[in-house]
Amino acid sequence: VLYKARIGISNFVLKIGMKRVISRSVARSALPFAAVVGTAVWNGLTARQLMTEARIRAMGVASSVEISNEIIERFVPNEMTPLGKLQAARAVACTVVQKRTLHPNHHHLLLHILHHVGLEQHEARVSMHSTGSNLSETEFDSVSVDVLDCAESFLRELPNLNEEESAMVVGLVCLSIVIDARAQRRSLAFYAAVLEALRVDDAAFPDSALTLEQIALEFSRGKPLDAEALIAAVGKREPRESQETVQRTCAESLAYWPWHVLSRFVTCFTQLV
Repeated sequence: VLYKARIGISNFVLKIGMKRVISRSVARSALPFAAVVGTAVWNGLTARQLMTEARIRAMGVASSVEISNEIIERFVPNEMTPLGKLQAARAVACTVVQKRTLHPNHHHLLLHILHHVGLEQHEARVSMHSTGSNLSETEFDSVSVDVLDCAESFLRELPNLNEEESAMVVGLVCLSIVIDARAQRRSLAFYAAVLEALRVDDAAFPDSALTLEQIALEFSRGKPLDAEALIAAVGKREPRESQETVQRTCAESLAYWPWHVLSRFVTCFTQLV
């Protein structure tokens, strides 16, 4: 119904516009074809959005495993502490909560992290939770899955991590932000809160929000995610005075915002189908 209504409204607006700009004699023969143009445009936009989303999901499933393994092994070459394991899973789960939608790439990433750090009891609960099934108390007698996506607990316990695990958590948050090709304001605000929670005196990890937005945009265009780019975005905990403030140039803004706005416009309208 929404699909038909959308096409009908757009065809109606298109016909009114054609009547305004062309003569009556031409309009008499051209107006019947306006519906063809409107339908073709919407079908093209819908097909483009579906193909883009299919590409993101296909690339994201493989990237989530490889890049998360690279982040963990690069920052924590030794055995993780129990708190580090829990915070690694929370980094993904809490970012998903900020995005307010469970993208298939996030679901795959979270299950892989839980399996990688040895929290299989949470993995079973997340799998059943995503399918709408219930687990009895005898099947799941550990900490509730709600502990994983509690942002307050996650941020409160971040200062207790060591240097290696702190960098790992920032890397997993960065990966969770871009793995669905949508670096939203809410998730970037959560990223800023993570950096603030990990701040020690005047030393903090660099704010790479603009870099994450660019990585997400390029991922939506079909460029594979690069583990080295995400690791570089994590950086090192350094004094704020020694960190350079990164801002977009005018040319970079002109290259980013039109494409970003158009992409969001197309996504919002095609999701009505």
